[in-house]
Amino acid sequence: MPQSFTIGNLSFNFYGLFLAFGLLASYLYSSKKRNLFGLTQKTIDFAYLLGIFGAVIGARLYHVLDYWSFYKNNILSVFKIWNGGLGIFGALVGGVLGVFLAAKIYRLKLIKLLNLIFPSILFSQSIGRIGNFFNHEAYGLSNQPVFLYESILCLFAFLIFVFFIKKKHLGFAYYLIAYGLIRIFTEFLRIDTWTIFSFKIAYFFSILMIVAGIFFMVYFFDEDFRD
Repeated sequence: MPQSFTIGNLSFNFYGLFLAFGLLASYLYSSKKRNLFGLTQKTIDFAYLLGIFGAVIGARLYHVLDYWSFYKNNILSVFKIWNGGLGIFGALVGGVLGVFLAAKIYRLKLIKLLNLIFPSILFSQSIGRIGNFFNHEAYGLSNQPVFLYESILCLFAFLIFVFFIKKKHLGFAYYLIAYGLIRIFTEFLRIDTWTIFSFKIAYFFSILMIVAGIFFMVYFFDEDFRD
């Protein structure tokens, strides 16, 4: 399966395109739902701009730390992001920090932006994971297509939120719990993730997400997200 295709003098990477399509889907969903949270389109645009910027930096940093044995002897390769190498947990941390900065600049509650944006990140990840197929990565034991399992589960979790979850102001908490559970399941099958002393780092982040999600759900359960 080719990793890229060419149109004229331009080369396009399938993985990058699926990531872009996923982010676009998330952006369009958030733009459509912004009035429910009393937010302007300008605010959404700025939050996504900083969020994506932070996500790229965080995702790259996570990958570099994962493969530090290589990068410590190839420092310049750290900046060659076009060669691939991103980590979802780093993207989430960096993305939240980017949205945090946007919230500070616009003097908004951070949780309001997170509740709007993050449920659609499940949909974004569902699309983006298909890109792993073209990169020949995120496979599991016996070559199981773990990327496909995660893609389907993320889509399923997103649809549950859209059609069955009434308290939309719990979107961020829902995302943390849903993706934390999804990743724990898929991590059992994966063989290509970061480990320290045989312990998969993804388990740590997944459990942390679930605990944080439960906290946010309890703390903000009765909050009026339109304030």
